[in-house]
Order: sequence, then structure tokens, then C-alpha cells
Amino acid sequence: MSEEQELLLKKIVEEGANVLWQPDDETARKVVSVTTRKFKDPEEDEPGLCANFLNGEYVALYNVELEEFIIAGSIGSSIDN
Repeated sequence: MSEEQELLLKKIVEEGANVLWQPDDETARKVVSVTTRKFKDPEEDEPGLCANFLNGEYVALYNVELEEFIIAGSIGSSIDN
């Protein structure tokens, strides 16, 4: 993912969109934030932005493609009354 795409994803998440990381047909994880990851040992720090999930896990954005992220909507909001 390019730096421009990383910043776009960060902005979308910060604006409150329901973003999911879906790298395959069996996985979908809600992205709760996009941040840098710093650890006690600086050699373990990620070099760029990461998508963070509710369970504390994350994926480094330089390792994935933008196409692996989807913006999910509510079924209820798409049903006509």
C-alpha cells in the first residue's frame, strides 16, 4: 500500500466509517484505528502505519493492499421502510 493510500485509510477510519480488513473469504476484522506501533524495544517498532483491531492485534499497512479493506454498511440502513 502506498503512503497516500495509508493516509486515506487512516482518514476514513478516523471519520467513523465501519472499515473491515478482509484479506480472504474467511476473515473480516473491524479496524478500530490506524496508528504507528511503538514497542519497548525500538527494533520491534513497525516502520509505518498499522491497522489496529479490537483484540489488540494489528496488520502493518506496508504489508497489505488497499483492496483488502472494505467499508461495511448496516443492512437495516439499506432496507426501505
